[in-house]
Amino acid sequence: MARTKSDRSQNVIDTLEVFNQAVKELQSTDNWRSMLNSVFNFRRYSFQNMVLILSQNRYATNCAGFKTWREMGYTVRKGEKGLRILAPRTVIVKGDDGKPVTDENGETKRVTYFRQVSVFDVSQVEPLEGAKPLPEGFKVHQAETPETADKGLYEALEAFITAQGWKVVQEPLGANLGGYTDHEARKISINSLRTSNLRASTLAHEIGHALMHEDLDMEAYHSNSEGCRSLAETEAESVAYVVTSAWGLDVSTKNIPYVAGWSAQDVSVLAKAAGNVVNTARTILDAVIPLEGKE
Repeated sequence: MARTKSDRSQNVIDTLEVFNQAVKELQSTDNWRSMLNSVFNFRRYSFQNMVLILSQNRYATNCAGFKTWREMGYTVRKGEKGLRILAPRTVIVKGDDGKPVTDENGETKRVTYFRQVSVFDVSQVEPLEGAKPLPEGFKVHQAETPETADKGLYEALEAFITAQGWKVVQEPLGANLGGYTDHEARKISINSLRTSNLRASTLAHEIGHALMHEDLDMEAYHSNSEGCRSLAETEAESVAYVVTSAWGLDVSTKNIPYVAGWSAQDVSVLAKAAGNVVNTARTILDAVIPLEGKE
């Protein structure tokens, strides 16, 4: 039986409800960590679709539609259930006469809406004869360097942020201070007394502040009014975690504050924070580890 327009609309509504529930579950530090671990692999997907995929299969790593898998020489195993996401579709607006409608400038009117589609994880497919190599999983840099080395990440990050008009300096700071960001002077200071891998991680953290928190009320930040500081630090440390782990450095989430401490079970706050982290981390990764074949 063919699906009606009402059926398709309900599917979208149902999918959005799944998304909202998945965002609520980000209050769990474990779920927040799982989301961070997936940012690099799902750079081609929107934040919303990344969350939807993980809510249905927390171990998903590489997803594609049925047709795309077939084009690569793989087939979805019989009985596998698709992971539902939302995909945009743009259509031409037509009048009662069936002809395209134009606007005041003579341009054809178009409207974009979302529909539910299914994708399948690599764990749900099997190769056919002549299959192409599978997409790479979590890409890391494998340079043989001491454990305390940053494998060139600091230099890559410095080049990225200075190209945005910022200045990065290294100077001796207090023992408990890794670095700080001065938005007015567009300057990031990094503690020169720390090991190179910690300097790189701190720079990623401060770049997170630089890109996300320019309009932050510093009085509210210092007083942690309504969890303002906790939220900002969670976002910046989460960005640093994504970037350093994607680069192949040993990282830990122990410095990420307890998510529920500032989220107060507010879905909009959680969604905005997670979106900020994902978008900022992707901006940095696209510069320092370009995505091959990015569309």
